[in-house]
Amino acid sequence: MRLTPPLLLVTAALLIGAGCSSKTTTRIPEQGDTTNGNVAQQPANTKQSVTITTPNAMPVFTLDEVETHAVLRDCWIVIHEKVYDVSSFIPKYPDKKTITDQCGKNATTIFDQLTATPDEKTANALKLLPQYEIGTLTQ
Repeated sequence: MRLTPPLLLVTAALLIGAGCSSKTTTRIPEQGDTTNGNVAQQPANTKQSVTITTPNAMPVFTLDEVETHAVLRDCWIVIHEKVYDVSSFIPKYPDKKTITDQCGKNATTIFDQLTATPDEKTANALKLLPQYEIGTLTQ
């Protein structure tokens, strides 16, 4: 499929801005715009809707599912509605008990307390966290 420049910009913005998460947008082409996508061609004076969906988003987990991952070798935690598998991080962390006590739980409160001071440890924690993200939490 050949993307016209406006459609290409919308697609690029979604992929970059949304971090390749699942998002849908609708663009109404200008008069005379030729889109050779999955939408049937219509006369130039009629509006048509083009829907773009980016690649699949991260999996969604319930807290019940997270709670089943509550051991050192299989440790998932929730921080701000995001689910992290920190199993491989625990051996690298000096105070393993702080993390293992949170395995299978919502660790938002303790994480916020531990990262409340803007220092080098906080900066490192915030920088490392995204690489352990495996999904989001649903209600």
